Amino acid sequence: MGLPPLKTIQSKDADLATYAMAPVRVLGSFVKKHFLKPVKMLAENSDVVDALLRKLEQQVKGRPTTDELKLYSRNATYSDALARSLLSYCPDTNIGQGMKASVDWIRYLGKINEY
Repeated sequence: MGLPPLKTIQSKDADLATYAMAPVRVLGSFVKKHFLKPVKMLAENSDVVDALLRKLEQQVKGRPTTDELKLYSRNATYSDALARSLLSYCPDTNIGQGMKASVDWIRYLGKINEY
């Protein structure tokens, strides 16, 4: 895709970061539910508070939840045998061609920043 390579993260580090973020998510949900207006007002009136909240939001969104992390650790392969037998399905495109077409389409939509 022309993007920089993904950073490799050790599983224990991913676990630690994910589990450490869990209480932050709970607290953030509580604050959002009960104190959204005052927090927004603070952020609007203070560049420091605004920057801190944006950084915190970035950290929360950049870390998977514990359930998502469990999904990432699964090793799964899905067969197309049922589709082939029931629908007489046979793909015209191999995985490499399909990935290239997908990347080209995402790039066309402007969803990939060029580096």
